[in-house]
Amino acid sequence: MSLEFHWTIIFCVDGTHKRDKINELIERRKDELPLIKKIYEVPTRFKVSTRHLPDFERFFLSMITSLGFQCHHAVYEADDLLTSLIQSKGAEFIITNDSDFFLSDARFVMKADDFVYNLTKIVESGSDALPERFEVLCVDTKFVKEYFLRIEEMFYPYFSCLVGNSNTSKYALLYTHHLGLNLKENQQLFNINEILLFLRTFTSEDELLSYMKRRPCKYDKDFFGSLEETKMALNPPPETQNEQAPLNIDQIGYKTCAKMYVNTIELVNYKFLLTSVIFGNPNRQPIYTLTEKLRALIYGFFLKEDVTEARQVGDSLSKVKVTPITLMDLNSFNTRSQDEKVQIILQSLFTPHLQVTSLYQQFTKDNVWKAVLITYFLWIKQNSDFSLCEVIIGFNTIAQLITDPSKKVYTPNLLDDRSPLHIINVYSSVSTCFLEFFIDFCELPSSIASKLYIETIPFCRYYNSVVFTEAEYKTLVETSDLYAAFDTVVLH
Repeated sequence: MSLEFHWTIIFCVDGTHKRDKINELIERRKDELPLIKKIYEVPTRFKVSTRHLPDFERFFLSMITSLGFQCHHAVYEADDLLTSLIQSKGAEFIITNDSDFFLSDARFVMKADDFVYNLTKIVESGSDALPERFEVLCVDTKFVKEYFLRIEEMFYPYFSCLVGNSNTSKYALLYTHHLGLNLKENQQLFNINEILLFLRTFTSEDELLSYMKRRPCKYDKDFFGSLEETKMALNPPPETQNEQAPLNIDQIGYKTCAKMYVNTIELVNYKFLLTSVIFGNPNRQPIYTLTEKLRALIYGFFLKEDVTEARQVGDSLSKVKVTPITLMDLNSFNTRSQDEKVQIILQSLFTPHLQVTSLYQQFTKDNVWKAVLITYFLWIKQNSDFSLCEVIIGFNTIAQLITDPSKKVYTPNLLDDRSPLHIINVYSSVSTCFLEFFIDFCELPSSIASKLYIETIPFCRYYNSVVFTEAEYKTLVETSDLYAAFDTVVLH
């Protein structure tokens, strides 16, 4: 799809993670833990980052493909595929927050956050006229290479690994110490100029490798493995573009994309799954326990052996086995009608189940999202440590933001965000599992994913800022079929 000035935008999205990235992902989660603890420890607003619900990817891909944009879906991480597309299509710009692409063949790298922020300002202005100027932070890669780096191209992968890219960040500083670099007392940050001066002393890759091998290090195996990945990402073979996953919008979930908000689920590799609860309040019930049965049912459609999950709680990491719950053979399940599939899932989750199963006859196809939303909160009420007040106000917040998008407020405040932040994260995790059931297995309309999508910031603002009285709730129960069904099924 072409825009003004004859530019064409192409989207490229990640797939699942490779098995050898598991330990690195665990380390990244550990690094984030102090920040998450701080968010939940301070009584007033710290800084709530805008984190998308798990169904956002499904909603986003559906939106851009319906608008006619090209979209490429990588089997694993998209770096190799993206670099290959840059080379084959002669891309002038790339929009990303990944500084590794400063070394790519794209002439300019735009900072993604800056690009999206400025684009959002234009949309929110309400003006139909295109702006005369669109300013974004942009890095000239030619300038970076010729005036800053000033090293031979064969050393780019080494530079990337030594300064700490996504593959080497955990040990890069220690590795450079071992090579005799960055040795100032208590030095915690890289001296990039020192690394560049080091690389400029070598005239060939063989000479550099010979020097490094004379100084063996316990990180050598990891470093040289990452080096090969970085070389591949910077100069992928032409056949990389043929290694793409099918982009089936209605099947983006555990089975193909294998990505979650809060969790990274590796159902492509059944033997070991990585889950994390660091985005939940450490003082509350761990989120993974709330969704364990849901995950076990999903596992049961694919395999019979136990699944090992790595769970992080606080500072500890443990491996726990989850036994799949097999409702029936997946092929047999797929022969059932949509209504039968929904009934099978609900009957396995809720006892008694008559009220919740009747929801899906009560609402029309266009309003089935209401039944799904109520199902979320019934599960949360029955399986979480939520107070009744949290269940009601949480439901009201979601319902109001869905039915009246004008109520979404992004402005910062100084209210306590801890409770609403935990509630929206629980909602997010429960949403992921149930959408897998309802869309991917039961084939309900994929539009319910975008309908139920709520961003973190508006949720926290509305939850904190809007007084919700008992009288108002009673009025809504009397006038709204959504609230009436919630009151009947969840609260009684």
